[in-house]
Amino acid sequence: MFEARLADPDPSPLRLSRRQAESFERDGFIHLPAVFSAQEVAAIRALTDACEVAGSGVREDLDGGFFSMRGLTVDSAEFAGLACDGRLVGPAVQLLGPHLRFLGVQSIRREPLGGSPGARTPERHGWHRDVYGMSRDLGAAAPRCAVKFGIWLSDSLEARAGGTQFLPGSQNFPVLRMPPGRIDPEGAVAPAARAGDVVIFENRTYHAGGVNRSDEPFRLLLFQYGYRWLAPVIGRGHLASLLSACSALNRQLLEPDECGVDGAYRPGSGARLIQDWALRRRLIARARG
Repeated sequence: MFEARLADPDPSPLRLSRRQAESFERDGFIHLPAVFSAQEVAAIRALTDACEVAGSGVREDLDGGFFSMRGLTVDSAEFAGLACDGRLVGPAVQLLGPHLRFLGVQSIRREPLGGSPGARTPERHGWHRDVYGMSRDLGAAAPRCAVKFGIWLSDSLEARAGGTQFLPGSQNFPVLRMPPGRIDPEGAVAPAARAGDVVIFENRTYHAGGVNRSDEPFRLLLFQYGYRWLAPVIGRGHLASLLSACSALNRQLLEPDECGVDGAYRPGSGARLIQDWALRRRLIARARG
């Protein structure tokens, strides 16, 4: 279903409205309803199930019913095609500009915990920022350098469903202040989202996985995009057969020319294709002068 997107030289982008962009600037995240159809959600769930059975990717089994897999695009043309989908890449370019790349994917499943307390405690509350080293080193001066797209694969219309939570405006916080004895800060929100909805958030926005008190697993798929000089989350090296099926544009998203086989960044002009596409699709304005 998604593999065909690899060869698309001119994908049709999802374009954020001015109001949506302003909401993102204010809150550090935005909830977009019904981005993916029920058929697409079912296909993505089947893909993740198949990867889990096959043992693909880098797996994590943590306390509190949390399970995840990373690196799913490296040898899967379906996941790689989804990473090149204009509904993800279009808003990423609007929010970061064209000098970006695909950084990684993570499939998340949170199992129901019933009455058990789960892994989150006041000492290990789970709230964090992404690109952690930058926030740790630069503090409040850390810039926005990456955005994540959470594709909801389960309904989470109530907080008890285990959906990811966000703290509005926290991209501007120097540090998170957690009330004593609490596992969630004041003002935290869990978007009332349905399967197929997308939540976009940036690297400085504090977020945490919810505790699943429902009767069903909560499932989420995260795609991350960031500036081309950032290191990928899990390795590099998409299969040559996969890359040979890519359009020139999508090749620059998955394996930028500026990054050598050793992963070192060498400034170049590889993003020109992304910039030309963004200008043609009116995602960015042409620079004056």
